Amino acid sequence: MLFGTLDLINRLKQAGYRIFALTDNVNEIVAHLKQRYDFWPLFEHATISSELGFLKPSNDIYQSLLTHNDLVAEETVFLDDMPYNVEGAKNNGMHAIQFADAEQASEALRELGLTF
Repeated sequence: MLFGTLDLINRLKQAGYRIFALTDNVNEIVAHLKQRYDFWPLFEHATISSELGFLKPSNDIYQSLLTHNDLVAEETVFLDDMPYNVEGAKNNGMHAIQFADAEQASEALRELGLTF
């Protein structure tokens, strides 16, 4: 996990925001990550492409994230380092930020009106 990202997640959670994961990893890699890193419990739920059969930026994966977690697209912020995944989220009605680092993401979230 990139420097400062864990702190950003913790600050958002402490401010009352719900945090989810949306990953294109296969089940074996996700299992390894869950065993090796302690950040996975910070996610309320993880949407995993290999369990669903489609990858980002497929509309289906974003809709699964929204539907499974009772999220409203217009009230959801998606962060990803890949521009085409960011566009996929925007195409599904979400706010979306291309993640470069925790400081940049924090500023972009504040520009959207989040307080943390």
